[in-house]
Amino acid sequence: MQSHLIDLNGQITEYVLLGKTGPVIVLESGLGDTLEVWRQFIEKSDIQGRFCLYNRVGYGKSKSRNLKRDGLTIAKELKILLHGLRLEPPYILIGHSLGCAFVKIFAGLYADEVNGILLIDPMAAEMDELCRINAVKGWKQSKIKKFLASIFLSKGAKRELSYRETSLKQAKENKSIISPIPVTIISAGRGMAMYSKEIQYQWIHSHDLVAHSIPGCTHIITENSQHHIQIDQPEIIVKMLKKLLHTATANTAFQRAGR
Repeated sequence: MQSHLIDLNGQITEYVLLGKTGPVIVLESGLGDTLEVWRQFIEKSDIQGRFCLYNRVGYGKSKSRNLKRDGLTIAKELKILLHGLRLEPPYILIGHSLGCAFVKIFAGLYADEVNGILLIDPMAAEMDELCRINAVKGWKQSKIKKFLASIFLSKGAKRELSYRETSLKQAKENKSIISPIPVTIISAGRGMAMYSKEIQYQWIHSHDLVAHSIPGCTHIITENSQHHIQIDQPEIIVKMLKKLLHTATANTAFQRAGR
């Protein structure tokens, strides 16, 4: 997990590249998490591929003069990074929590460069909408708790939190994830257990809504994981990634045969 720095047009990004051959697998962390959050998953993985982990602006050693931290900005920065590292598409994108919004936006902007998507316990605009419609008071309180917790977040995470609603809206409005790009959602069965059972129910329901909005999307729920499934049960992510890669490879072969 030795990191390196790359300077692209004045934006310095800290990144890690693992593996020399195979598909390029991009890991997008959630709010407040550095690339270290993927360590257990990487250690459990026996997948042949090129893993790209990086810290967004304001995390670790990554920095930029651009302080705008909405999903569109972050997705475009990821594009610049991948091409700057000469990592040729198509990519398999893995996102966690708020990072799932950035992954969806990237897929909408650059659909031709994406070959598969894995969303881990995604944060979605549908969750806010469900809790508002169903008058789930605890969710508003939880958002206040998150705001208070932001005192201890990095500068980058604080800025991302301030753009949270904007980023989630941008991700929901993205309609470009279409078949045959395979998409899998993994929900944490105890992801929101720190709050009420009603919040946990709506959290899973929000993932159902996201899954139904994406043609052919696979949705599974873990039983023994909290929000960070890549830490609690990394073997599940490895298993689902293998299935995703198999489907993506088959789709690519089918498309080439039809040309």
